[in-house]
Amino acid sequence: VVILIDPDMILLRPIEADFSDEREVIFSDPHNEDPKYRVEHGSPFAQKYGLGRYWLELNLTHIAGSDSPAKLVDAPFARKFYPAGPPYVATGKDMYSIARKW
Repeated sequence: VVILIDPDMILLRPIEADFSDEREVIFSDPHNEDPKYRVEHGSPFAQKYGLGRYWLELNLTHIAGSDSPAKLVDAPFARKFYPAGPPYVATGKDMYSIARKW
C-alpha cells in the first residue's frame, strides 16, 4: 500500500489500509450500493474534502492548460467523483496508474 500525503500534514496516528472499524470512518457515501472498507487493487481511498465541484469555477485554462481534460468535467460528475484529497491510499499498482495519468 502506498500513501500520498501533503508535506504540511501531521500524522496523529498510523494510516491504515483497513477501514472496516466504523470508529475509523468519519464519512461514507450512504448511496453506495457496494461500499468498500479495505484498500485493495481497484479500490483506492482518499480523504473527503468540501471543495466538491467548486474547482470548476477556477480559471482551468490558466491552471491546467487549454486542452486539459479537466475542462470536460461537468458539475454533477465533479460533485460525485472529485471531492477527494490527500491522504490518498492505494495499492502500488493503482498508485502507479494514477501517477501516470496525473
